Amino acid sequence: KRERMFEALTKRLAQSNKRFIIRGGKQIEVTDQEICVGDILSFNSHMAAIISCDGIFLSGKDVKTDESALTGEPEPIAKDSEHPFMISGTTVNSGSGTMLVVAVGDYSIAGKIKKSVYGQGEAEPSPLYGKLDKMANNIGKVGIVCASTAFVAMCAWTFGVHKRDPAELLDIFLVTLGVLACAIPEGLPLALVIALALTSNKMTKESNLVKTLNSCETMGSATTICTDK
Repeated sequence: KRERMFEALTKRLAQSNKRFIIRGGKQIEVTDQEICVGDILSFNSHMAAIISCDGIFLSGKDVKTDESALTGEPEPIAKDSEHPFMISGTTVNSGSGTMLVVAVGDYSIAGKIKKSVYGQGEAEPSPLYGKLDKMANNIGKVGIVCASTAFVAMCAWTFGVHKRDPAELLDIFLVTLGVLACAIPEGLPLALVIALALTSNKMTKESNLVKTLNSCETMGSATTICTDK
């Protein structure tokens, strides 16, 4: 249900975010996903303020863009023939104009940044899952020690004291194997998933959509939030 809600929201945003481009000498209306390299994209500071691709400034009047998301500088940057580069992820603060698209998607600057942050390497385990793995390893080690101790003690009691049939060694092994199996906390991950699912449902009722369950406990473990400007 949660994934369907996010998919519907993403589709709705994509349909409402239309751009006017010139392709093949004709002006057409497309979404950000349909923009291709070589198109001439129209932009302004009202309806099409967010630049979704990299491009070269062609024409315009009093065009200024906010590049603080990339450089951290709050002052708008004027765009003209001397400063023609339009960077994806920036916002047009004033003016309107056209640009030649030179990079889209993962090949744009914003796409490369997103790919370097989210698309490479293995995801780090969340704090709660890290603690859970550590606790499960410790419990498993204690279980191995207890099972080994029980095996040695039962062997000494059965064969050393009572001098019983060596065939009972199999029964002793099965008993110690059962002790080891009981010591392994197989239900902990399931209990954690259920707890996070209940938390996400509660947040959904408060109009907070949660796409991944780990984000519930990750944000709950945050102690400091750092912001820039």
